[in-house]
Amino acid sequence: MCYNKIMKKEYLLKDISIRNKKILIAGISKNNTIDILQSKAKQGEFFKAKVIDICGNLISEYKEKFKNDSDSLEFIAADLCDVSFIKEVSLDYVILPSTLSSINIRPLKVIQAFKEVYRILKDDGLVVIQEKMATANNNRPEYSFYNWYRSRKNLLGNLFSDYYIPLKPHFFLNDLKFALKEYKFNIENILPQGGDTISDEKKEELLNDLLPKNIDKESSFDKIISIVKNEFSELKERQSFFPPYSIIKCTKKKS
Repeated sequence: MCYNKIMKKEYLLKDISIRNKKILIAGISKNNTIDILQSKAKQGEFFKAKVIDICGNLISEYKEKFKNDSDSLEFIAADLCDVSFIKEVSLDYVILPSTLSSINIRPLKVIQAFKEVYRILKDDGLVVIQEKMATANNNRPEYSFYNWYRSRKNLLGNLFSDYYIPLKPHFFLNDLKFALKEYKFNIENILPQGGDTISDEKKEELLNDLLPKNIDKESSFDKIISIVKNEFSELKERQSFFPPYSIIKCTKKKS
C-alpha cells in the first residue's frame, strides 16, 4: 500500500469520532476524506457534512456520485473564503485536505479562510489540516530532484505562460503555525509524515511534463529545454522524495 493511502486512511481522522457531528469538508479533489467518513458511518458514527469546492463541475460530479447519501452529505459549489451560507458557531469540525495550498497562490486568501473557519466553528471545535510542507531552501539531498522539478516548472510558467501553469506554493510549517495562532486556534497536535519515494518511472513522467507540448518553436525555449534535459541526466540517479506532509489538529479557543 502506498504512503499516501496509509496516511489518509489511518491518520487524517485517526482517533476522531464523528458521531452526531456537523462537519465542513473544504476541497474534494485528490483526496478520499468522504470515503473515510463513510467508513466511520458504517461503524455507527452518523454525521452531517457540507462538502464545498470552488469547482462547480466537480461538485456536480460528486453530487451525482453520492446521490443516495443526501441525508449525510450536501455538496455546494463555494469558496472557503466566503461561506456566508453557514451560520456562525454552528459546526463541530472543519476538515481541510490540501485545501490551503490551493488558495495560497494568493496569500491573503488564507487569512480570509481562517477568519471564516473561526466564524463557523463552535467553541472548542476541531480543525484538521493536511498539507505538504515546503522543501524550498532545504538542502537535504533527497529533495533536490523535487526542488529542481518545481523550479523549472515555475521558470517555464513565467516565461511561457500560454503553455505552462506555475505550481502552487507549499507552506512552511512555522508560517502555518503562526497564522493559526494569530487566528486564535490552539494547536493540539502536529503529525509529520515523510513523502513518497519518487520512482524512476515517476521521474521520467515529471521530465515529460517539462518538455514541449504543441509550443511554437523559439530558439530561447529550445536552449532552456536542452539545459533541463542535461540537468535531469545529472539528477535522475539520486534517491529522491516528494515533500513531507503534516497533519495539524487544532481547536478554536473559547470566545
